[in-house]
Formats: sequence, structure tokens, C-alpha cells
Amino acid sequence: MREHGEIEELLALEAIGGLEPADGARLAELRAEHGPACAECAALEAEFRDTAAGLAGGLVPARLSDDLEERTVAAALAEPRSEMAQRRGRSKAWLAVAAAIVLLAVGAGAGYLAAPRSSVAAFIEQPGVTLVPFEQSAGSAGTMTLAIGPGGTDAYVIGTGLPTPPDGQVYELWTIAGDTPTAVACVVPTDGHVAQQVQGAFSTADVAAMTVEAASCPSAPTTDPVSVATLQ
Repeated sequence: MREHGEIEELLALEAIGGLEPADGARLAELRAEHGPACAECAALEAEFRDTAAGLAGGLVPARLSDDLEERTVAAALAEPRSEMAQRRGRSKAWLAVAAAIVLLAVGAGAGYLAAPRSSVAAFIEQPGVTLVPFEQSAGSAGTMTLAIGPGGTDAYVIGTGLPTPPDGQVYELWTIAGDTPTAVACVVPTDGHVAQQVQGAFSTADVAAMTVEAASCPSAPTTDPVSVATLQ
């Protein structure tokens, strides 16, 4: 079975007009390798195209700064990585950024978002905001990123393609300093999307982690993380 991770990444960017020429050439190369009969490639392309078109057609866009995309991408990809980690990180970061740009620049913020679109856009446009992609555990779907404000305490969780937790359960976000987890917020995606404002000690924690917990939002995690973002 062929891998579709890189194709998915590039198709997400193509749907929002974010492909650079080199990325467009790489997408064409991969599509040629998979062949015109690849049903999964076609399904991914249609899904990204329809999602972007639906968001753009159903909502009224607000004015964003001209360099929002460039600054968002630069922040997400700023940390140096080893060659292999850079490869994985590039995919995760680009998909998280693509989600943010689809949700913001293409015209998002409908009922499925936990915060008004203008609030999310205004937050990300602040100087000093840092984007930290989550690394999903094996078998976990979707992409998430933390947009952390310059003070290190205010943030947004932005995600797409997230599976709905089982009945009676939610995602719960934690900051972890050393071996000590601290509950931040319960996070509930709608139709796989989330853009929720949260507050926590992100500037002093080592990592942020997302677990699946009871809807009562326990004060200590009871399950292993489904995704982790390295903060320090």
C-alpha cells in the first residue's frame, strides 16, 4: 500500500493556493508515481477542495494582514531539527498551518469554532505569537497546533481532522513541567475542527499533552497522551 502522508500535506496546501513551485512539482511527481487510478489520491483531493470551497462560500471573510501566511509558516517552521525530525515536523507543521489558514484566511469561524473567527485571527496576528505543532501518537488521526501568545499563558488550540471522542469523553489539555501535569482545559472538536482559547503555564512547562478523559475533566490524567507538543 502506498503512503499518502506527503501527498495529503501538499493537497491541503494546493486547496488553499499555498503551493510553492517546488512543492507543485513534487506533488505532480508523487501523483504520477501513484497513477491516475489511485482512488485515495482522488478522494483526498476532493475532500480538501470541497472543504476549502465550503468554508469560503459559506462565510464572510474579515480583513487579515497581508503577511499573515508568511509569518504563520515562518513561526511554525522556525525551530531547527535533525533531518528525519525535520521531515516529520515539516509535514505536521504545514498541515497545522494549512488548517489554521483554511480556518482563518479562507473564511472560517462558523458555528463549529469555539471562538469567534475575528478573535482567533487577531490573536495569531499579535507580534510574538509562537506556533507549536503537536506530534500525534501512533494511530491518532488529525493535526493540532498550539498558538501561544507572547506572555506565555494565553493560547489557542487549533486542530482539524480530529476524531470525536467516545460518548461521555473529551480531549483534555495538560501542561507538564518535569513529571508534574497540570490540567489546562477540556477540548471538544465539532466536525473534527477546534479553535479554542485556553490559558496555562506554557512558558514554564516542558511539554503540552492531550489525553482522552471523562467529560468531568479530571484533575490528573488517567490515560496516555494522544498528542504531545514540545514547549522547551
